[in-house]
Amino acid sequence: MFFSAFNAVYSIQINYIKVPPAVKNNSNNPVILDCNYSVRPDDTDLVVKWFLNDDTVYQWIPPQKPQSLGLLKDRIDLQYEATDDPKSVYRAIKIDNPTHDVAGEYKCFVSTFTDEDFTIKHMIVFGTHITKIYCIFKKY
Repeated sequence: MFFSAFNAVYSIQINYIKVPPAVKNNSNNPVILDCNYSVRPDDTDLVVKWFLNDDTVYQWIPPQKPQSLGLLKDRIDLQYEATDDPKSVYRAIKIDNPTHDVAGEYKCFVSTFTDEDFTIKHMIVFGTHITKIYCIFKKY
């Protein structure tokens, strides 16, 4: 029997991820990171994970509810739904009030029983700093 690697059919494909390149620090505006992927209808054991600087910060394993972990624990809106599709409803993360500590390399990792894919993008968090200058005048 002859087997060719070219006959393999891949089931997962990340179409794109949306990660803003820069967001304002402590702006009270949420930021949404979206991971758009395609899976075959017969795929099983779907897992969607987001990493920040190689640390897991989000995980969704249907039919379970998503979880926030690590640095972003309790900072992600776990009710946010990116789509109505049950295989991708919780593919995105919504970070409320981003601050400097959420800057870095974001990786969306999607896997099934038979395949996996990931994509990486960077996000910086910038701020405005107010510098106070004090002048002391001496009278001679």
